[in-house]
Amino acid sequence: MKVAMVDHSFSIAMADHCLCDGLVAQGCDVLFLSSDHPYGTFNHRRSYQAQVHFYRRSDQLLKKWKRLRRLRKPIRAIEYVFDMTSLVKRLRRFKPNLIHFQSLPLPMVDMWFIRLLKRTAKVVVTVHDTSHRNESRIQFWGFFRCLRLFNHVIVMTSFSRQRVMAKSGISGDRVSIIPHGVFSIYQKVHQREVRAGISAHEKVILCFGFIRHYKGLDVLIVALAQFPKELLQESRLLVAGAPIIDVSPFQRLAAHLEVKDRIIWDLRYIPDEEVGTYFAAATVVVFPYREIDQSGPLHIAIAFGKPIVATATGGFPNIVDDGVHGYLVPPEDPHALSLALQRVLSDKERAQDMSVAVRRLADTLSWDAISCKTAALYRSL
Repeated sequence: MKVAMVDHSFSIAMADHCLCDGLVAQGCDVLFLSSDHPYGTFNHRRSYQAQVHFYRRSDQLLKKWKRLRRLRKPIRAIEYVFDMTSLVKRLRRFKPNLIHFQSLPLPMVDMWFIRLLKRTAKVVVTVHDTSHRNESRIQFWGFFRCLRLFNHVIVMTSFSRQRVMAKSGISGDRVSIIPHGVFSIYQKVHQREVRAGISAHEKVILCFGFIRHYKGLDVLIVALAQFPKELLQESRLLVAGAPIIDVSPFQRLAAHLEVKDRIIWDLRYIPDEEVGTYFAAATVVVFPYREIDQSGPLHIAIAFGKPIVATATGGFPNIVDDGVHGYLVPPEDPHALSLALQRVLSDKERAQDMSVAVRRLADTLSWDAISCKTAALYRSL
């Protein structure tokens, strides 16, 4: 079976890679089309064809003329229309059995091209975010209307499935749940030590990933300030990830609550060779999100068998079993978040039991299993 996998921005690079590799193992001939990696070079060995198709000219222009970066979105949007036009021609030559989209950057534009592509092959889409909290209203406009054009829609949790069906009117037989795979690949590539100075006896609370408002870092800082003094002195909060918003209000809050010295900030995009080391160093991984569909860092934590403390929002309750893999707490509740973290950090035996349970969970979410389910869906279509 010939499959064209399309992710215009390469924004979920490791998930794209793991799925494409897994599909090849399932007997698929995969062509992956995306843009350049937005954070450097993607160095992993591929068993599939991969080509840069999107934003080649605009990315070169923006690198050369830095003053134009404030116009990045409209410049890329213009090129996107031309890229989609050439995509239709390219895929007619490739003649895939199925075209799988991982993103829809401009739904009101995309729907015209989806109609054209359906003349070439069956077309499916994975919905990673049902609220598009990271995008503008213009980008999100027409999203659920566009979904109706696809032969099939893939989501990762029952939460997302219910939301897609409610907002798009698509029947349940056209929406399948295929979970996110765990990123055990990071166990093989971590090489560098965590640069932050964490002593061997300290308990590490890891908050990992891009820093955005909806991820609730302010709630986490308030929760940390509610730790008993002795436990606070034994613990470190490690915030690792590139900020998409201004972090100075969070740092001022930490200073005001007198926990500034218990937080280590590593505010950059963490390269692949360092990701595994951060998770290996963690005692517990925390997700204080206000809202979410599903989280990539959650599936790194699962791969490393780390106890998880997360808010009971979005797709988290579909993955994390409260009291088994960690704890689920209400969003926007720093007191409940603090108590949950304290329970993990203060009870070594309980934390070890949770770690064992998380490792068992990881076995059910391997990319081999995910790819098998995805290939079976392709064949059914």
